[in-house]
Amino acid sequence: MVDCSSNLQDLVDYIYNWTVTNNMKLNVTKCKEMILDFGRVKRNFPALLIENTEVKHVNSAQILGVTIQTKMNWNEHINKIVKKSGKRLYMLRLLRRANADIRMLSITFTTIIRPVLEYAWQVWHFNIPGYLSDDIERVVIQNAKELYKFAESESTMKDQAPSRYQSEVLK
Repeated sequence: MVDCSSNLQDLVDYIYNWTVTNNMKLNVTKCKEMILDFGRVKRNFPALLIENTEVKHVNSAQILGVTIQTKMNWNEHINKIVKKSGKRLYMLRLLRRANADIRMLSITFTTIIRPVLEYAWQVWHFNIPGYLSDDIERVVIQNAKELYKFAESESTMKDQAPSRYQSEVLK
């Protein structure tokens, strides 16, 4: 069996030395260690050290906006994007209350909410279980309902209330 722990520490030391050689400083407090081990028998690895400071071990890490977990499931990532898009859905409701037109609401959804739901989907979309896919779909449906409510109320108002032109003609 190969001793992976010494190889890992050697690699960390190499990276640290490279940063020093190139006049950079490695921020040890921002460095994290995440172990992906799919073996049946879990191995204990010694802590990695940078400048005699132990690197913090984590079970999940956010890399370029995508949350990766040690078990390689996407629950935490999906929960974050659903929560973030839910906050932005509130913005859509406020715009609707402020009587923004349907075009503005549609643009808001397309430019502010949808990118959150679709960011890096190529990485995680094909590996998520149905219940997580349902969570994302629920957000899209909520947005569609907000847009539909607005469109429905706008068309009802047009049908019921006479336009300024009609009011002038009827006088």
